[in-house]
Amino acid sequence: MPAPDPQSPDAQTPDALMPDAPTPADQAPDAQAPTTAADGVPADVPPDQLLCPACDYRLYGLREPRCPECGTAFTWDDVRSAARAGSDMFEHRFRTQPLRSLLRTWYRAAFWPERVWQRLRALNRPVALPLILFIALQVVVFTHGYEAVARGIEPAMNHVSRWMSGAHATPLWVFTYRMAVDFDFFPRMLAWYVFTLTFMLILGRSASYAGSYWRHVLRIYAHATAFAALCPAIWCLLEACVDASLFFRTPGAGAPFTLPFNPRAYYYLAQGIFVVAVLVTWYHLRIAYRDYLHVRYAAFAAGLVMLSGYIFADLTLTVML
Repeated sequence: MPAPDPQSPDAQTPDALMPDAPTPADQAPDAQAPTTAADGVPADVPPDQLLCPACDYRLYGLREPRCPECGTAFTWDDVRSAARAGSDMFEHRFRTQPLRSLLRTWYRAAFWPERVWQRLRALNRPVALPLILFIALQVVVFTHGYEAVARGIEPAMNHVSRWMSGAHATPLWVFTYRMAVDFDFFPRMLAWYVFTLTFMLILGRSASYAGSYWRHVLRIYAHATAFAALCPAIWCLLEACVDASLFFRTPGAGAPFTLPFNPRAYYYLAQGIFVVAVLVTWYHLRIAYRDYLHVRYAAFAAGLVMLSGYIFADLTLTVML
């Protein structure tokens, strides 16, 4: 019997007649679902979070990237960013994670202002209630921070003093921490705060966002003054560091004891902390004006509102007191 022609269909093995087996790439589902629909609407944002970044109007079912409520033109990337922007900040987590989000926000605002304005955008409508709470907490920390830190440092410093005194009947040093400021210091600082906030509103009123510019000013100033609110507590800590230098200079037998530093160091320390607080606040306002509100001459604008606020606060308290 003649051998079949190897080119004929009859000569092909059954495996050769089978369709190609699917490859793993054909079997695996898509590694990532599309995040944008054909018309540009974000598919990865829930419908209830499709909100206008300027006025929170619901955009579900809308195809044109313009809000029918306030008329703001946007991109769908703006909507996605607004839904996620600042999600771990106190402003957005004050109900679910109040303490954790507060500490996180305070740290960033005080020591890392650039990070704050990378997460918050002007198209994302500010929430007034947590910002007001944040400001109120700053006022409490500013007015009572020195005293609170002193209550912990004073016993510790006196305990070390008694321990180093050894056989002496009385401690070599007795430390007492009191915030040595004029009686009008706190009213003057709070008046400066209020007047600076007022001048920020006046200066930027023309750059309002859907009639809610005051919310953006509140957001900026609530974060810009976070470091200044900590300064009295930092002042007390630095005074304790200066006092600790006494522990390294114990007088010998019969030798008169002298301070190893100029007593006016406390005065210079207080003045230095005040200057640093002003500079940090100005720097934060400058970044917010430049990166958040996109104001031209941001450095000048930040300095102008702070200087105007200080002058009017000083004049007001001079007349009243």
